Amino acid sequence: MKKLSQFVNESTGESTVFGVLMQSVVEAWKAHLMTDKYAAHMALDEYYKEAPEAIDHLIEIYIGRHGKSFLSYDSDGIITIRAFGGDVIRYFNELRMYVRNNLTISPEDSEIQSALDDIYSLIDTVIYKLRDLS
Repeated sequence: MKKLSQFVNESTGESTVFGVLMQSVVEAWKAHLMTDKYAAHMALDEYYKEAPEAIDHLIEIYIGRHGKSFLSYDSDGIITIRAFGGDVIRYFNELRMYVRNNLTISPEDSEIQSALDDIYSLIDTVIYKLRDLS
């Protein structure tokens, strides 16, 4: 079984990680429409409605601290749930691990880490609801 990082171009960076996070919103929306389980429908609904603001907040803080030099969307960073055989829980687990392994936050960037923790909380909540309530 492939990991999410194996679907992404070897040259990872902030741009690719942020692109993967934004794509996760589209993927959650598509899975939300396709599920036939109410709990999954609502969990994914919550993610795709709340994640854009949280991801935008993270990127804006990052720009405030480090400038815009990294901004260029890398199309190699588009990973779909379909790539995981439709396994939404696995997709979100891999998403969390991918971001953690590919976005380096220095200790003086605690505000960036805080915004990232909010995104991890959203991902963890979706995983819990999909795994335990669906």
